Amino acid sequence: MSNEDDKWAKAVRLRGEVLNSFGQIELAVVGALLWAAARPDSELTTIPSLSSQRLKALRGILADGGALAKRSGGIAPLLDRLEDFRELRNFLAHGMLRIPDLSERPGLRDRAMVEFHFIRSDRRTVESGHYFFDLDDYESLLGDLAELADRLTAALPVLNPSIADASGVV
Repeated sequence: MSNEDDKWAKAVRLRGEVLNSFGQIELAVVGALLWAAARPDSELTTIPSLSSQRLKALRGILADGGALAKRSGGIAPLLDRLEDFRELRNFLAHGMLRIPDLSERPGLRDRAMVEFHFIRSDRRTVESGHYFFDLDDYESLLGDLAELADRLTAALPVLNPSIADASGVV
């Protein structure tokens, strides 16, 4: 396998692991929102479709001072940390992965770099962006995100008994 193939395989594996961590978070957040929406005292009538809106809805539930907010110790700081990963999530979920040609860039030539290219648009604007990663930094970032996903998932059963694990955490 060539060095280029090795980079590609590692980048694809890491991308999958990062997206899986985001999926773990999404599942926990949606579960908490569904549980909250089913409560008779809830003002939540629909579950938003975009992840940023779901997080905003969860923040609203945590900030309302009601019964859910009293059971939510420690979740708000985790949601704050999650915000640091939003741009990364967008590039990995919606961007195209490629291995850039670094032959003309002496300072980067020996590094295992990957690039995500993402085009974002709305009715008025089109924006193109590139996100470059050194694969070693990317692996470290994955560790940080996986830890955050585990901590957030562990904290959300406090809000959502239906997703509590067999240990009986509620």
